[in-house]
Amino acid sequence: MTQLYNCRICFDESDVRKDFIVPCDCKGTNKYVHKDCLNLWLKTLGSGNNYDVCKSCLGKYDRKTENNESQILKNIKSTINCEITQYIIMFLLFFIIIGVLVNYFPIIGYTIIGIFYFLLYVTCILYTNTILIFIGVIILFNYFNSQKNNRIKEKSFFILMIAFITTSFLFSEYYYDERYKELKLNYVLSTSHLMYDKELGVYVEGVL
Repeated sequence: MTQLYNCRICFDESDVRKDFIVPCDCKGTNKYVHKDCLNLWLKTLGSGNNYDVCKSCLGKYDRKTENNESQILKNIKSTINCEITQYIIMFLLFFIIIGVLVNYFPIIGYTIIGIFYFLLYVTCILYTNTILIFIGVIILFNYFNSQKNNRIKEKSFFILMIAFITTSFLFSEYYYDERYKELKLNYVLSTSHLMYDKELGVYVEGVL
């Protein structure tokens, strides 16, 4: 048999429990009240004593407010971390291919590396700090030094690993900052007013 709930303010009955709340210590059928009816009642009271306390049982209303900022940050971080992981995998594949070219076709491989790092570090000059640029200069110096001493194959793996780690770090720092600003615009910070339902034992929305 369906249970009916009776609102102690408007006296209407309904079987939809989520429309009701038990905000105080009143017992029996008198404990249920429509959220909308309670809101109207609280608005008429303003900031008087009965705004925080039930006038029948004198039980205090348990309220709290919370916003969705933490959930927004969690969603943004999750999205960005997933995207960065995908790009890092792409970088890894790129450096594996470059590693093969460097060992078997050195001129082609290092030409591609030179073009890639020229574009990357021009971007870094514009968007990242000088420490990271300095790291990039060291990598490029190591590359040219290995060419000069005809030790391309011996140093190629070491160079490419440093290049991969540095590129991933540079990209992650820059991408996170820029993507965070972009994604944050898609979310709206909102505040929810909650009241404790003493029958359900949880805070529910929809009440002032």
